[in-house]
Amino acid sequence: MAALKTQNLRDLDWTNVAALVLAPGVPLTHPTPHWPVSLAHKANVEVIGDIELFCRERAKSGRDCPLIAITGTNGKSTTTALTTHLLNQAGRDAQMGGNIGVPVLALGPFNPGRAYVLEVSSYQIDLAPSLKPTICILLNVSEDHIDRHGTMANYAAIKERLPASVERGGTAVIDIDDGFTLAAADQIQRAGKTVERVSVEGPLADGYFAEGSRISEIYGGATRISERHRHRYEVNVNYKDRLEAVGLRFAGMSPDGELPETVEIPEHPYFLGCQFHPEFKSKPLEPHPLFSAFIQASYANGTRRRERKVQEEVELFRRRERVGKL
Repeated sequence: MAALKTQNLRDLDWTNVAALVLAPGVPLTHPTPHWPVSLAHKANVEVIGDIELFCRERAKSGRDCPLIAITGTNGKSTTTALTTHLLNQAGRDAQMGGNIGVPVLALGPFNPGRAYVLEVSSYQIDLAPSLKPTICILLNVSEDHIDRHGTMANYAAIKERLPASVERGGTAVIDIDDGFTLAAADQIQRAGKTVERVSVEGPLADGYFAEGSRISEIYGGATRISERHRHRYEVNVNYKDRLEAVGLRFAGMSPDGELPETVEIPEHPYFLGCQFHPEFKSKPLEPHPLFSAFIQASYANGTRRRERKVQEEVELFRRRERVGKL
């Protein structure tokens, strides 16, 4: 095996160099480009990273291999590991790497159907111009790595670049709970890409409510929301017509209209059932709308019952008073 030849980059004949493969941590633009980067730019040599090499090889020999790229300021590693675990548990061949665990070029070879789940940092996005994932997940964007990118706007723009680059027919999954990611979702969707929005802070347009229903009223008049579906103890839709005939209202259905999500009895002051987890979004000082509405309805019902009881006692007293006068 031939020995690897090393050479001082300052003495290198850059006309014979196809590309400079840069480690992600080496300054690319800010505060100033590292000197090898400057030399490469001067010689019109492209500067790329290992993920770019992976993507170029995938374009040639791994087109049947889905690529899931996950980025964000926080939560990348957890989401990447969990996504890979879910795919493997579902019987899929999934490889994990990038900014977590195994370097991308040390992952298994491209096999038909093999999926690759990559954690990708802003440094790596900067060095991977042909990174076009099948699915991109953008978790969040908050102030970080300004020393590397110069400004918060630059940092956010680099993060946005990844979901904006999903391949044709691909999907960008974006949590829209901060201003940067919300703006990214809007812009990418306007560009004609498929965007799935997620949020842990409020309802989204992913489920349907019947107009005028109690559940719609609780959500401020919304006709569509997004909540985490509870997959245990599904309502048997074969009995839907019979249940509706005796007064149960199927007020909320899944987007495809197949799964009941909420039921209610219109005449009942606080009977409402849901097929999702309101507790996941509830906080001690910010209760979920369903919990607040239940307490309010129960209190109002209790007040009405007390008022009726008082009225009944008043009527009883008046009747006794009339009898006494006779």
